[in-house]
Amino acid sequence: MFNLEIVGKAAERLTAFVNDGAKILLDLDDGVGQFATGAASCTMDTAFRLIIVDQAMATPDYQLAISSNIGTIYAKEHSKTMLISQMKLAYQPPFNQLALTGLGEEIDPNVQIKNLYVHA
Repeated sequence: MFNLEIVGKAAERLTAFVNDGAKILLDLDDGVGQFATGAASCTMDTAFRLIIVDQAMATPDYQLAISSNIGTIYAKEHSKTMLISQMKLAYQPPFNQLALTGLGEEIDPNVQIKNLYVHA
């Protein structure tokens, strides 16, 4: 089981989307899945992004449910090899980055947000 604590400005921003009817996906940017923009990059870095979509949108590639303090976040099942059971997502000034960490380990220092959610 995976748990993600979202803190500070990151929590404020993402909670507003959830309260408005959005679903949040923690996407391993590996070139796989319905939101892939092309082939995965040839890098040793782990790259995650948050994709915000309408709650009603079918997201069959995202079956892994991650508990969080703002609600369930979904990820691709195979991305769990890159995740840690207890994680944190926090805003990092001064460069306006979102850092994904877990148990003292940095998973991704610069998580991007891709907003595909258009509310009514």
